[in-house]
Amino acid sequence: MRTDTTVRDVMHREFLGASEADSLAAAADLMVTEATDCLVVVRGGEPV
Repeated sequence: MRTDTTVRDVMHREFLGASEADSLAAAADLMVTEATDCLVVVRGGEPV
């Protein structure tokens, strides 16, 4: 495990988001399409 990695090292401003109204299936499909293992749930552009 690396202990010298900072949050700044791994953060970036772009993120994959799904609306809280999206279905689980739609969110999973988006993750597969975008080849990612996480997304942020948003409400009106703000993370919730």
